[in-house]
Amino acid sequence: MNANEPLRADTQAPLAWLTWEVALYGAVWILGMGLRFAAIGRWPLAEAGAQTALAAWRTVSGAAWRPPHYIPLLYDANLLTFYLTKATGASARLLPVLVSGWLILLPWMIRDVLGRWGALLAALLLAVAPSWALYSVAADSPILTTTATATLLVMLYRYACTKERQYALWASAVLALGLTAGPGIYTPLFVALVGIGICALASRDRSWMSGLVTQVREMPWSRMALVFVGTFVLAASGFLANLGGIGASVEQLGVWMQHLAPRSSDLAWYAYPTTLATYESLTISLAIMGAIMGAIKRRRLDLALLAWALIVLVLGTLLGHRRPMWVLDIMLPLAILAARGFDRAVQCLSPGATAPDLAVAAGGVILIVFGFLQLATYMHTAEENLLIYAGIIYGLLIVALVGYGLLGYRGSALRVGMVLVLFITGVITARATSALCFQTGRDPRERLLYHPASAELDEVRAFVLETSSRRAGDSHLLDIEYDALLDPWVGWATRDMIAAQKVDGISPTSDAAMLLTPARGTEDWPVGYVGQRFRVTGTFSHQGLTTRERLKWFFYRDPVGEVLSTDLQIWVRLPDQNSDTRER
Repeated sequence: MNANEPLRADTQAPLAWLTWEVALYGAVWILGMGLRFAAIGRWPLAEAGAQTALAAWRTVSGAAWRPPHYIPLLYDANLLTFYLTKATGASARLLPVLVSGWLILLPWMIRDVLGRWGALLAALLLAVAPSWALYSVAADSPILTTTATATLLVMLYRYACTKERQYALWASAVLALGLTAGPGIYTPLFVALVGIGICALASRDRSWMSGLVTQVREMPWSRMALVFVGTFVLAASGFLANLGGIGASVEQLGVWMQHLAPRSSDLAWYAYPTTLATYESLTISLAIMGAIMGAIKRRRLDLALLAWALIVLVLGTLLGHRRPMWVLDIMLPLAILAARGFDRAVQCLSPGATAPDLAVAAGGVILIVFGFLQLATYMHTAEENLLIYAGIIYGLLIVALVGYGLLGYRGSALRVGMVLVLFITGVITARATSALCFQTGRDPRERLLYHPASAELDEVRAFVLETSSRRAGDSHLLDIEYDALLDPWVGWATRDMIAAQKVDGISPTSDAAMLLTPARGTEDWPVGYVGQRFRVTGTFSHQGLTTRERLKWFFYRDPVGEVLSTDLQIWVRLPDQNSDTRER
């Protein structure tokens, strides 16, 4: 064969598709999914997840109970997983985990928009940033609706680029699924309407409107409508197994609007931005850089993303979307801005990198670590001078970088500054993610949690099963009555207890072997029972904490302050009915 003759297809190297870029995406995906599956069953279900899971379990068991609010798409998934496997916290979270795996891969499809480095960073943020990691292992709607939003945007973008009808049809199906996945899907729809309205009022050149109208008219609306209606009906109703799910899906709009009222939230107006700043410093710092660079160049996409984030911020501060469940609404545009900003920074700054830049960056890292050691000592000794020393160290570092740039090394100063910012925010991000997934994922001190279900709820189930096994000879046969006020937590904990009954208030004459009630004063203890108390939910206020306490929690997750809790009591009937009641 001639040496200059090109290789035929059958003689090409194997695994030619496996480039370094593909390998990096694979590593990021494995990292993200490994994190999720490691934490999938670690914590008890929160209230929203427990309600949906309990509804699915009771449907599988032949009951028709539904809570006032539940997530139809997640309910459908739980029906399937509970039928095929077991009803556990892990199986209830399987859909969000798998959906988040798809979300991590989405940046690959829009590398032309994000840039190659930006798309890789976006995948990394979606894999390990605290908000994404937490809601990926929560049986709740935010990760479902945000993934639906991101997929919808990608499909519409691909349709605009290629005019291939399949992307429009996929967009219709994804939108239908999003409407069954929770109220968060209405935030981007609202932002889109507001954005179009503002552009229509502020723009003097209306040519873009005619182009948009033309694009819309060319879409295959008849097929899209058929796909949309079919997908919505089947997904909302669990393939016609739960026709009430159609109404529950429609009610998601009412839930979204109800939460808009500021009085609907018991959180202060600053709770939303404070939560973002606490957990997402890496994304925010890069998003700010992307917004600034986009504003300077007047790039429409960056300005649109910035407007999207600002509108959501208004919803979460001036209006009532202040709870952590709405955090992912703003994290999506911020993640895209961060990716685009990072990609441009790498393109602009990396070509001029030198060995002295690396040495200066290493020196900056050493100063950062030395300053942290001062803070760590202060947290243990409470010596105020150490806090001042740490402030001086970080202040000198900033002054040195500014001076370095003013001396004519502007590019080097920017490179070093970016590396140091990425180092600091990256460490903070990794610490927050590990804490939420494995350490304090049910601690009310975490701002990203709202009235979280206590980790002690797992102990409730273990206690009930053990007592049933000991008293009734089987872990599922004990005669149990529990107060309806304790649903969905106790209902989920006793889901497979054959003789467990929910009642509207425990009767004083009840003779069940076990009672579960809200915590009671000593004068209301049932006669002939011995009781044990467990925490159900908790609340915490960061107001009044000292600087030292705030730092101890932020860095070490050391318990500070006092947690206010809502408790339940488990009462076990004594063998001797005449025994005095006492609490264990």
